[in-house]
Amino acid sequence: MSAAAYYHRAAGRRMATLIALAAATCFLVFAALYNAPWWFYPPVLLAFAPAAWAVLSNPQSGMRLNAQQLTFFSGSWSRSVGVTEVASISITDWSEGPPTATINLKDGSGFDVPLMCLPLREIFVCELRAHGVSVN
Repeated sequence: MSAAAYYHRAAGRRMATLIALAAATCFLVFAALYNAPWWFYPPVLLAFAPAAWAVLSNPQSGMRLNAQQLTFFSGSWSRSVGVTEVASISITDWSEGPPTATINLKDGSGFDVPLMCLPLREIFVCELRAHGVSVN
């Protein structure tokens, strides 16, 4: 009996992004109320431009895992690999640097998965093991 399919999706309109945008708005309103000089605004607007772009474009990323296929996607990038082709998956934690996952294939090749595609480590590891994939 195989494990049930697993699907993880993340979007640009996350709560943290919306909070950053609200903070930027409050910051600019207070600056306007206290008559901040004109040269104050461009750096503040540039600092919060990525949050505004994430809300406007709402990029989608994530992964799909079923008995036959493991698929990662982020924006226009997508990579699929058969579960039987995977030799192991190496996952690093924040204690070792930014979290990453490297898919090692049985033919000796491999590829790194973008950070935004990964679910929480505990969930990811449990789902991979349930589908018979070795995790390092």
